[in-house]
Amino acid sequence: MTTAYNAATPGQGPAAEVLAARRTCRELLAILIEENQGIARHDVKLIDEKLTHKRRLTLRLEQMLAEMKQKGSLWKDDPAARQQVVLLGEELAEFQTLARQNAMLLKAAHQLRADLVMAIRDTVDAQAPRVQTYGANGVLNTGSGGTRLLATSI
Repeated sequence: MTTAYNAATPGQGPAAEVLAARRTCRELLAILIEENQGIARHDVKLIDEKLTHKRRLTLRLEQMLAEMKQKGSLWKDDPAARQQVVLLGEELAEFQTLARQNAMLLKAAHQLRADLVMAIRDTVDAQAPRVQTYGANGVLNTGSGGTRLLATSI
């Protein structure tokens, strides 16, 4: 068991461990809701701010779930813990739905930006003065300098 997990539920029973996982899941749900609303408002700063926190909470929740799975027999024997696990399952289903929505919104925002950059590039190319050079045979070649997009990743 990890230090972070032990700190969340020192010396408490399985029900308390499940409650700690539920708290983490609810924090993640709140961040996803806020981030999805921020994407709709095009609030890039909010999205950047939430990314680190979202990653940290996701790792913590994965760790808690792995430890709960490993100690399955303990919470299965505790009726209060079993009830909390059912509620945790419902919250995890809601988290998965919001996470899928979040991924779709982020992909759509990324595609929108890429389309906007391409439109700007095409406009610049269309209005750029044509370059004229002499070819190897003394023929005048006319072309554009052409703008290029640099490959980037997010």
